[in-house]
Amino acid sequence: MKKNPLHIIKSAIVEDLKKRHAFLSALGEDALVYPPDTKFGDIALPCFAYAKSAGKNPAELARAIAESRVVASEWVSAINAAGPYVNFVLKSDSLARALFAALKKPVFFGTNDLGKGERVMIEYPSPNTHKEFHIGHVRNVCLGVALTHLYEASGFKMAQVDYTNDLGSHVAKCLWALMKFHKGEKPPRGREARWLGALYAEGAQKLEAHPEYAPEVSEVLQKLEARDKAVRALWKKTRAWSIKGMDGYLKELGARYKREFFESEVKDEGKKIVAELLEKGIAKKSQGAVIIDMSAQGFGVMLLLKSDGTGLYATSDLALARKKFKLFKIDRSINITDVRQSLYFKQLFHALALSGFTQKMTHIGYEFVRLPEGAMASRTGRVILYEDMRDEIISAAAEETKKRHPEWSARKIADTAHALALAGLKFGMLKYDPSKVIVFDKKEALSFEGFTGPYLLYTFARMNSLLKKTRSGARGLVDAALLADAHEKQLALHAARLPEIVQSATENNNPSELAQYAYKLCQLFAGFYEHCPVLRAPNKEVARARVALVQAAQNVLEQSLKLLDIPLIQEM
Repeated sequence: MKKNPLHIIKSAIVEDLKKRHAFLSALGEDALVYPPDTKFGDIALPCFAYAKSAGKNPAELARAIAESRVVASEWVSAINAAGPYVNFVLKSDSLARALFAALKKPVFFGTNDLGKGERVMIEYPSPNTHKEFHIGHVRNVCLGVALTHLYEASGFKMAQVDYTNDLGSHVAKCLWALMKFHKGEKPPRGREARWLGALYAEGAQKLEAHPEYAPEVSEVLQKLEARDKAVRALWKKTRAWSIKGMDGYLKELGARYKREFFESEVKDEGKKIVAELLEKGIAKKSQGAVIIDMSAQGFGVMLLLKSDGTGLYATSDLALARKKFKLFKIDRSINITDVRQSLYFKQLFHALALSGFTQKMTHIGYEFVRLPEGAMASRTGRVILYEDMRDEIISAAAEETKKRHPEWSARKIADTAHALALAGLKFGMLKYDPSKVIVFDKKEALSFEGFTGPYLLYTFARMNSLLKKTRSGARGLVDAALLADAHEKQLALHAARLPEIVQSATENNNPSELAQYAYKLCQLFAGFYEHCPVLRAPNKEVARARVALVQAAQNVLEQSLKLLDIPLIQEM
């Protein structure tokens, strides 16, 4: 990790402890933790791993270490033992000075060198044409964008790509419904993509209710893959409608791509790879279909090609993997999809390995987004479209903003409402661990109180307003020794943790760690603001020191929001 205040402090504590205690010779910075309650201290050392070599139980060892004189005296003011933990109390002034010094550097404070220049590609959100773009897709996009920013801050060289499934049974169902039940109809102007999504849902429902239609849908897919002129022409026209709609949504949500891949461009190459696997005996035919039996690995049976000769996701993904690595010369590829595809990606990676493909690929799975009234499903048409949810939240945000600022122009209200809506949506998707199901509540997402995006923006705007009122800010020398209040110290300590949080969130592929960190930063600022007056400080020196701390907290919050790709609002 690059130099940052807590790295310097932890390193000093570790080196001093190692010099004094032989049984701590293997001690590293990662052994130090943060106590659950600051009444114990600011940094702690659990003694469980070192008790045996020291010939004591963990609690006895903690007491023995604590009874030795203060280590790293430049940074530590006191040591105490609490059960099996040694707690270190940091000096408020030293901590604050180190934080202010680090934030004065031109480099992004939250960075680390975890990646060391490794070239990584993130593939997301992999939507389907001819389907709706609903709020479930928003979680995928938000994860992809946030992880890209986190990886870049951690020293990786990133390439974002999108892989759109523009072929397959879902397209066949949509085109079949269009030709069979809506021939000659024209979609509403500007809502073509939405219209196609409704046709797909209609086709899926009719097929489910009338299985006798299955051969007709299969014929459409076969003609599509065989490049039948009439079907292909209709496909190209409707495909363009879908892509235009999706590209607008993706751009609005912050996705920026090096390249957009389509299943239609790799399907034929994928069929050639399947033929190679058959020839080598890796794959085999079963009832006319082509499969790989992976039962021995616990992955079941992977279907590569249907009995009617049409392809599947796997057919195309075999070719796409090779194409990505060849075009971009990457070291690793990451796929982000929902957890339902976890088994499929295990099968895909194993099939690639069997074919001699050795490059590193990773799958990040995330859980569903549900509504308070239940689960969503595109095939039934029971979804909440991103466009509808966004517009509804924007409308509510605009109404609230107008109440607060009736003097603002219509344009300023609209821009603020749009930023608040995106903050509510994005933070609502990112604040949960990817492994957790989200029950998305639009009212909660727009709340200015609690664990929400608007609350973070409100805090940022509050900081900005406070700094404006101080006019000159923290110019001149700042006496960090004046920041002795517990609220000041905890705000500084938490702000200093940003580089650690960024690295941990990257290593765990979990932006929720950063979202939770940013929320706690706002809570600590609220406590500081209440107990440590800035505008009514006892004297100019104390005011200057507190303004410097506000500037530091705002800087860290701004970096956190940018990493989460949440828009900033200067005033609210």
